[in-house]
Amino acid sequence: MSYKELMTDSEFEQIMEPNPFGEGTNRQFHEVIGDRSVIVKETMADFGGQNYIEWFIWHNISQTALAPIFGRCFAISPTGRYLMMERLYDLPKEESFMTPTPPDWVTNIKGVEMFGKKPNGEVKIRDYGLVNLGDALAHALRWRRPWQDPEPTHWPNTDKARH
Repeated sequence: MSYKELMTDSEFEQIMEPNPFGEGTNRQFHEVIGDRSVIVKETMADFGGQNYIEWFIWHNISQTALAPIFGRCFAISPTGRYLMMERLYDLPKEESFMTPTPPDWVTNIKGVEMFGKKPNGEVKIRDYGLVNLGDALAHALRWRRPWQDPEPTHWPNTDKARH
């Protein structure tokens, strides 16, 4: 099935099972009627922060080497109350050796329950709503733009381009 990336709370409520099949600290998890390949994460807080974070992270890594280790996000509501993600089944503790190594900025990796497995055996991070991006952002490359250089004839000299 395909879904619009932005769906209203009402649109989510029409396609999801009303009773959750599970819950975490701040969110409940609902099945989608007629589609076992995805779930809906519903925030129980007033602010959908973890859903917004997972949406933001997914869309920033989806075209990178990190994409295969993160659960894919398909849709979100503007309020952040609902997030649709690929369904990842519980990973038995004895299969914890199969978990991918997460980036250090994902801060809520407390155990095997943060990971899940697709029916084909792929193991991914399914809960990445708590992050600390400070160090990652502080160590990111910085680029000078042509309009910043008082001597544009030297652009793009890499010695001047990177600082």
